[in-house]
Amino acid sequence: MIFSKGKGEKVFFRCKWLIFIGAEPIRAEGLAAGMAVKQRHRAHTILIVEDDQGLAELIADALRAHGAICEIALNGDQALAWLGANHADLVLLDYSLPDMKGDAFVHAMQGSLGAAPFIVMTGHGDERIAVEMMKAGARDYLTKDISLLERLPVAVQRSLEDIETSRLLAETEGLLKESERLLSDIITFLPDATMVIDTQGRVIAWNRAMEEMTGVPAAEILGRGDYEYALPFYGERRPILVDLVLKPSDTLEKAYQTVTWSGDILIAETSIPVLRGRPVHLWGMARALRDARGNPLGAIEAIRDITVRKQTEDEVLRLNDFYMNILNGIVNGVWVSDRDYVITYANRGMAVILDTTEQDLLGVNIIEHLQPETMQAFLPLLTKAQTTLEPVAFESVPLLTYSRRQTYQSGWLIPLVKDGRFNGMICTTDDITARKQAEDERELLQTQLLQAQKMESIGRLAGGVAHDFNNMLLPIIGYSDIILANLAQNHPLYREIKSIQQAALKAKDLTRQLLAFSRKQPLEMKVLDLNKVIIDFQKMLRRTIRENIELKIELGDGLKAVKADLSQLEQVIMNLAVNAQDAIPESGCITISTSEMEISDDSAPDTPAAGTYVRLIFSDSGSGMDADTIAHIFEPFFTTKESGRGTGLGLSTVYGIVKQHGGSIAVESAPGRGTRFTILLPCVDEALRSADQPFAEENRRRGTETILVVEDDEVVRDLVKQMLKHSGYTVLVAEHADEALQISSHYAGGIQLLLTDVVMPAMHGRELYETLLKGRPGLKAVYMSGYTHDEIARHGVDIPGGFFIQKPFTLHAITEKIRTALDS
Repeated sequence: MIFSKGKGEKVFFRCKWLIFIGAEPIRAEGLAAGMAVKQRHRAHTILIVEDDQGLAELIADALRAHGAICEIALNGDQALAWLGANHADLVLLDYSLPDMKGDAFVHAMQGSLGAAPFIVMTGHGDERIAVEMMKAGARDYLTKDISLLERLPVAVQRSLEDIETSRLLAETEGLLKESERLLSDIITFLPDATMVIDTQGRVIAWNRAMEEMTGVPAAEILGRGDYEYALPFYGERRPILVDLVLKPSDTLEKAYQTVTWSGDILIAETSIPVLRGRPVHLWGMARALRDARGNPLGAIEAIRDITVRKQTEDEVLRLNDFYMNILNGIVNGVWVSDRDYVITYANRGMAVILDTTEQDLLGVNIIEHLQPETMQAFLPLLTKAQTTLEPVAFESVPLLTYSRRQTYQSGWLIPLVKDGRFNGMICTTDDITARKQAEDERELLQTQLLQAQKMESIGRLAGGVAHDFNNMLLPIIGYSDIILANLAQNHPLYREIKSIQQAALKAKDLTRQLLAFSRKQPLEMKVLDLNKVIIDFQKMLRRTIRENIELKIELGDGLKAVKADLSQLEQVIMNLAVNAQDAIPESGCITISTSEMEISDDSAPDTPAAGTYVRLIFSDSGSGMDADTIAHIFEPFFTTKESGRGTGLGLSTVYGIVKQHGGSIAVESAPGRGTRFTILLPCVDEALRSADQPFAEENRRRGTETILVVEDDEVVRDLVKQMLKHSGYTVLVAEHADEALQISSHYAGGIQLLLTDVVMPAMHGRELYETLLKGRPGLKAVYMSGYTHDEIARHGVDIPGGFFIQKPFTLHAITEKIRTALDS
């Protein structure tokens, strides 16, 4: 601003904050406003330097009337001395003093005391003096005339206000410079590379981080324009992010990889191929600088080198893809949830297990997803893992898929822990449905194995008991035969002996049933016509079954032959008939039918191998059986009959005989609907023999040959001797193999046949025969034993087929077997 200072005089000064004109201030922004108001109300000290004491007093009174504090000095030295000890806000200086002129006083004052503000007073006007004093720093120049006292307070007030304004302006400019310096220091030491441009695009700030990033010193670029700041980054002059905030441009935005506005701040990322010799990835933010009215003053941009972070992020993404590929490549299911069990990740394996997609699983609360049958098993495990913060294993948890398919899962629940608190869950699960099914099947097979082992144990028991029991039965049956052969039927003892024999034969049949059940009964396999067997056995059945039960026989025509043991087939038919009779409470019907059946390769798995079979169907109209009874029907000693009415071996015996013959048996039944047994026996192409009956002529069962009998049981040995002598044979007996060898070596006559026990202590029967055969060529052999074929084989003995007889045997059976062997 410009103030007129009298004739031809002007004073120039700058005021940014507060200007006083007269007594009224013009307020502006800045901290000096409060200071100015404070200074207006402070009393000012004024030193009056005037050699005329009267005038000095008048001036002092006039100024005191306006609140000033006035001091008077009558000469220059006195004034300088006072100023040396005190402070004056203003000096009223008479130019002509007794001891010095005004210019000398000012020079002395400024040289030793500093530049105190002053106003010059003269007795007469002199422009030359006025100019010199104004140049020396005078605030005003007054002439001592009659209006001096009137003008003086106004001039003093104006000077004081000018002084105060100058002081405040100096302080404000100092604060502004300090603020600018602080701002410059802040920008300089910002960690991000920072630059500022004005509206003309000239660089007005370029901090140390920017120097380090670009290699361009601030001194070389400050004040430069024309996009020179883009050269270090792009090698060409072009607009960059800091220009985009001043002048938006879609084309410029597309030059950056990402551009985002956040209010009036622009954030972007870009890759620079070469910056100081290496590729970099930069992140930057820019903002326009505006004044209080919103007018642009320039723009600022901060740039950050995020190359390492970007590389880390890329590596994290690469590893994430890598591990995601691994997780999606495994068949196990994996899901991750937050602390509320909302799924945040699920791999492909989990989606496959649940018959859905990974995307459909995201955001699903696993607890809501669980089916009721799964929740009961799974929730306690989730609670345990969340409470203990330890992994928890789960096994065979049922889980229904989205397609309602039943699965079983095993795996681990692994809690995610942050700051010692539960923060989520990882679950790894393996679909063990196939394994569970296999385990169930294995359990079923195990049950079947235990059943088979149980039946095998009973068989072993039967086989073990059979040997000793048969040896005990043999004397009873044998001696009964001999006695009955020598007794007339009207003899008083004939009936009693016959009863003994029948009881022994029943015991023999029970033993045979046990052996048949154990599938160890030696079979006498013959080619048979099943229809003929049923017809021949029909009379026996009719006498056995109650009269109020109808027996129907429905036989198929032209059936092929089967190879079977006649007595065991009859036993199968008898046992089924008795079982059917017991199932019919009152009257009813039993039907026996036969037919031929062809089984192909694609038949049901529980049927026999492919081939031609004779089918025997045995059905009744009885009470039938439920499923639980059917499951146990072939078990030994299992019976639904009252105590004392059955042994529980009937159907077990049937099962054993059928299996011995290479066949199969199945049962169909329901409560109140009767029972149907279906037996399949394999057909053979062999021709039926014309005479299957044993030799009946008495002279064919007798003989005169010499037979060597070897048996370690004395009772059996004596019985066999009596039987053979009764049939006309010469009999030599030995207790064991050594004795038999001695007898053979000392006996001069011929020995035509060896009848020996199979299992003996030192040498078994087959070995004895082979030893005797060396000295007696043509010697025949018949083997006898209370053991079954399997037990004999377990002892390591091989018996030729057709020359073995099972104990106990009748007189007719042993003589027929021996006669057959001798005539073979």
